[in-house]
Amino acid sequence: MFTQSVRELESFGLVNRTSYPEVPPRVEYSLTARGEELSKLVGYLETWVVSNCYELLDARSATVESS
Repeated sequence: MFTQSVRELESFGLVNRTSYPEVPPRVEYSLTARGEELSKLVGYLETWVVSNCYELLDARSATVESS
């Protein structure tokens, strides 16, 4: 599952995969510029969710109670 997920990220241009012909084989992954940009946006979203989680939960509770 991990390999499939990383390959998808690579196909979207978000991750670089570098393999080294060593014994044992070694592979390194890194974010591309686009991946770095997405990482920042996801970080902003995480910050917003954490800052607003109580209000979001209160709104959901109010909606469930009124149903």
